[in-house]
Amino acid sequence: MEMCLNPQEAVVGGVYRHFKGSSYEVLMVGRSAENGQKMVVYKALEGEAADPQVWCRYESLFLAEVTEPNGTIVPRFRYLGRRSH
Repeated sequence: MEMCLNPQEAVVGGVYRHFKGSSYEVLMVGRSAENGQKMVVYKALEGEAADPQVWCRYESLFLAEVTEPNGTIVPRFRYLGRRSH
């Protein structure tokens, strides 16, 4: 899988690397019942986080940038491409 630029919207079926190192697959994008904002539903592909849990996060936070301890600004989730089955 080759690194790609981050899309402006979460890609269903896309694989992302969290800035702390784990990889995740986006299962779907839904909406919050409280405020209608888009939410990304995703699961871990490896490591401790890869138990049967499914996670969700507002799309705006999923696609946001974060500041690492050294001051470098990086995407919270970096898009890697689509998962090959």
